[in-house]
Amino acid sequence: MNPVAKGLLMVVYGLVMFFAVFVVAPALGVAYLIYIIATLPLTLIFFSSNWSMQPKHFPPVEVYLAHFERLHPDLIAYVAIAYKVAEQ
Repeated sequence: MNPVAKGLLMVVYGLVMFFAVFVVAPALGVAYLIYIIATLPLTLIFFSSNWSMQPKHFPPVEVYLAHFERLHPDLIAYVAIAYKVAEQ
């Protein structure tokens, strides 16, 4: 490789590393801190995706299945038939 091209390549690599270390990394660090500060209170209060479920909604698996059955009754019937056929 040409010594001038090699030197130029080293300079470009040095500038890229300088930019990455002194510009990108601090910017990402600040963005991460803002993200943590903005989301931590809600995470501590609503620590579950099911935070709004009331005691009447338990056990949750049956609630989800009942809701799915209301939405797709034909599919549930076909699954039940297929399950009975597979059992035999």
